[in-house]
Amino acid sequence: MNAPFGAFGKAALVASTRALTGDDATYAAAENELDQLTTDRDAVAAEIRTALNVAAFGGEPIDERQARGWIEEAESLIERAARLAGRRRADERSDRSED
Repeated sequence: MNAPFGAFGKAALVASTRALTGDDATYAAAENELDQLTTDRDAVAAEIRTALNVAAFGGEPIDERQARGWIEEAESLIERAARLAGRRRADERSDRSED
């Protein structure tokens, strides 16, 4: 989710590049959606980072249900980015082997 060349990053780049070929309204809408995706990704990443730090340095285990929730949120973000890029999620799965 945070890897610059992972599925999320690739989809965001494709979406932004495609938006450049549209009119001003199309570009603005795509960039606004990318901004929201980035904000949402950063929030999930911060939660995960905090939990990992607490687990590593505070000795508090990570709750499995919470971890599964983060995985679902990350997959949802990747899916949203893929849709914005005009890709189906199945297309992104083939990209994961490269990540």
